Amino acid sequence: MGPPEVIRDDDTYITLPASLKDEYFESKPISYSKYFESFEFKFNELSNDFNLINIMEIQDFILLHDDLFDYLSQIKLLLQKYFSEYDYCLEFYSDPELQSLNQLVIYINGDESSFDEDWSSLKRMNSEINELGNFPNSVKHLISVDLW
Repeated sequence: MGPPEVIRDDDTYITLPASLKDEYFESKPISYSKYFESFEFKFNELSNDFNLINIMEIQDFILLHDDLFDYLSQIKLLLQKYFSEYDYCLEFYSDPELQSLNQLVIYINGDESSFDEDWSSLKRMNSEINELGNFPNSVKHLISVDLW
């Protein structure tokens, strides 16, 4: 990848981002988020909490579903309650047949020696996640949590 392209327009200089190609702008619709001003900050917070497996796909999915930042922060509290000693990964899963089944999956990097205990904790935590009252089911079905 070469240096950023500089375009001169009278006395105004515009530097195009080196990491984005023209195809990106042609293929991706511009999305607006209620977190538009703070999206980068919130996304960086997310990357501190989770190992992000497919970053661009996660970012695009969250842009389409504003409430996921709030929902993920509530789930993070439950993860710390039940699995504080483990690390977590976040992956965007794209269903090959039904786009409506696309979701984010949180993987808990557990220990094989404590699988039965972890499985029991996961079931209790998922029950608490389902009882989070301030989020509609349309948001809740966008995230699942599993052991890895």
